[in-house]
Amino acid sequence: MKPSEIRAKLIRFFAQRERSEKEVKEKLRELSAPESWAEELQSEGWWNQERFARAYAFDHWNLNHWGKEKINQGLRAAGVSSDVRNKAMESIPKEEYIQKLNRLFQRKLDLATAPITEEQLHKIRMHFLRKGYGWEDIQLAENEGGVTPKSP
Repeated sequence: MKPSEIRAKLIRFFAQRERSEKEVKEKLRELSAPESWAEELQSEGWWNQERFARAYAFDHWNLNHWGKEKINQGLRAAGVSSDVRNKAMESIPKEEYIQKLNRLFQRKLDLATAPITEEQLHKIRMHFLRKGYGWEDIQLAENEGGVTPKSP
């Protein structure tokens, strides 16, 4: 493949969505392109690690309803440095984060059979822990909802 064809493939690759540095390097190896192209394409603005991290954090929080801990794990798996991960976490507005968790928690409570038992409440808590929300945030959402479990 000619270098111009490889470059065109890379540009299409970047046009689809934001990419991490790890994905870029894998694609360069796959296409047998020199690694120096990564820096060149980055300087041209085709990809940026910080932009990727912010997009990843926002999309997984907003669309998948993930908590910050799970987002942070996903970014770590994508090879994003801790400084960039921290900046991405800061880009999620704290107030909106808590409001969304409160809405999601309330939706789970509404789906549960009334009165809520301790076992049901435990399952709801575990659901949000698996989604990557912190224990303190879950407790805050629980208190906001005014949940008092009924003993079996």
